[in-house]
Amino acid sequence: MRLQFPWLLTFALVLVSQVHATETADAARARNHCVTLSLIRDRYVLDERRVLIWTRTTPYLLVLGRPVPAMTKGHNSITLIDGNHDGSICASISDGIYLEDTLLPKATNIVRLLRLDEVQVKSLERTFNKPLQRRPRGMWKSKSDPATGQ
Repeated sequence: MRLQFPWLLTFALVLVSQVHATETADAARARNHCVTLSLIRDRYVLDERRVLIWTRTTPYLLVLGRPVPAMTKGHNSITLIDGNHDGSICASISDGIYLEDTLLPKATNIVRLLRLDEVQVKSLERTFNKPLQRRPRGMWKSKSDPATGQ
């Protein structure tokens, strides 16, 4: 059987491949990102596995490889680890966080680093019942939340 419109088949294949490429690129953008360490301005510990960080205008959610219960106790110095020394943190086995003030120092890697929008930040605020907007310049980053004592 011979096709009457071979160009139509070619056009359909090109169109399908372009749609798939766009969907794949959109999905990748929605997933993991990297953040330059020098741009990080603020952080909020949400729970044992999640930390919200802010650059000047953009919030990111760090999801850790394993829970770190000591992180939610407050009064800990949290250091971001740039394991491959490229100046940024990403979701990788080499980049992570390190708690210094615990009896036994703890470290874990970052498994997801997601860029958030305003709606997602508002949703986290409702979930964790505390404000998560970037604090004004000069405010102590590790100051405990007076409402929760953390």
